[in-house]
Amino acid sequence: MNLSESDKRFEEINKIADDMMFRIRNMNDQLDICVIRVGQLEERLASMKNSMKVLWTKRNEQSS
Repeated sequence: MNLSESDKRFEEINKIADDMMFRIRNMNDQLDICVIRVGQLEERLASMKNSMKVLWTKRNEQSS
């Protein structure tokens, strides 16, 4: 059975669309991972900031 030119073109476009959807899903997964990592970094920075405040306060109390 010979496919018409439009059927062949449709199949090509469909394959391209499937590939693009696969890539988009992968990028979405990567973005989700990045969001989680950024959240973890924010938590670490907040913790470090609090630690620095405590150390700075103790240092100032000792020098008074």
